[in-house]
Amino acid sequence: MFKNLAYILLFCLDLKSANADSCKFNINEHRPSISEVEASGISVRSEDGNALEDLFNYCSNDVVIKFEEGDCSDSKVTKNLKKTIFKLVELIDQEWEGERKLRITEAWDNNAEHTKYSLHNEGRAADITTDDRDTKKLSKLACLAMAAGFSWVKLEKDHVHASVPR
Repeated sequence: MFKNLAYILLFCLDLKSANADSCKFNINEHRPSISEVEASGISVRSEDGNALEDLFNYCSNDVVIKFEEGDCSDSKVTKNLKKTIFKLVELIDQEWEGERKLRITEAWDNNAEHTKYSLHNEGRAADITTDDRDTKKLSKLACLAMAAGFSWVKLEKDHVHASVPR
């Protein structure tokens, strides 16, 4: 119980810094400073590779989907991820005054491109950028993702990886 309380306190401290104008992420930095499994939980995938819970297509004029799989799987998310993405879209709209949109390059992974334990396998993680793909905006996007309620956020070289618990 105390271990979980410590993680919650770490998350709240990180969330507080995410709301500050001075929030900045460096490449390969993640918040909170615990593992993704500790922050968002372990990933479980069924034997047949299907998602274990109902997935929803996140379709909105406020979001650009990459559709790299050639189908709609890149926009499939769990209910909790959908709710958190919706909040992030609002924050992006406020930050860039309607000039930028969220771009999702990967959510649910139905092709086993990620590791066996990736939260993409459940639709609980998303790889995101802004629609203009400006890498200079990624640090701010990571801060906005924390403020939106993602439980774990990492700034990678060309995108932000963010996840949520079940």
